Amino acid sequence: MEYPQEFIDNVKALLPEQKDLHEALDNNNRYIGGRLEAASKENIPPLEIVKAIEQGEIQDLQHRAEQIIKCKKLYHKWLEIINNQPS
Repeated sequence: MEYPQEFIDNVKALLPEQKDLHEALDNNNRYIGGRLEAASKENIPPLEIVKAIEQGEIQDLQHRAEQIIKCKKLYHKWLEIINNQPS
């Protein structure tokens, strides 16, 4: 199994600080899916949302929510890649 370069580039761009994940991508490791799934299920607690709004940090909150959405999309792309691999 080999990940498409576009997928690798997108994951690395979204999660630049996770060097172990980058290495796993370069080695076509399947555990990438678990990491993306976990990141896509992250929740922003209501108290953090309220605090962010009160402190005028709505853009930070929006950025975090967008990161979660992007992880979810990449996780679904990973599923598509895995399911289309020849047996």
